[in-house]
Amino acid sequence: MFLLSLVLGAVRVILPTQEHWSLAMDDELWVLLGAVTLSNLLITVPCIWGSFVPTGRILQLAIAWMVYCAALTVVEFGVLCLLLGRPVGEVIDVFIAFLVLNLSQCGTVFGSFLLLRSAGLRFVRLPIAR
Repeated sequence: MFLLSLVLGAVRVILPTQEHWSLAMDDELWVLLGAVTLSNLLITVPCIWGSFVPTGRILQLAIAWMVYCAALTVVEFGVLCLLLGRPVGEVIDVFIAFLVLNLSQCGTVFGSFLLLRSAGLRFVRLPIAR
């Protein structure tokens, strides 16, 4: 509750005080937002599933996950280049920024679940009721 109060207080300071306000977004930003949202889901949801893996297989999963994340970043970056055109500046730098962003999201989600496991939480898949 304390953290929620801090966030709400910060939002109140940041948001405009007028009753009606709008956010102007270019079409390119909507495309970027949609692509990043989809790739975030494809990256983070399987991280949650990976937290159910037995402890002995976590290193194998982490290595496979980096390869999966790199492949997904290539697809994401390629689609964005097709839709929006080549990025301004060095293409490799922009690609590396996307890759680091995707890897850090994976590390954050998977690392959080590993911390919960190390604290004693037990993740168990329940059988599907028919």
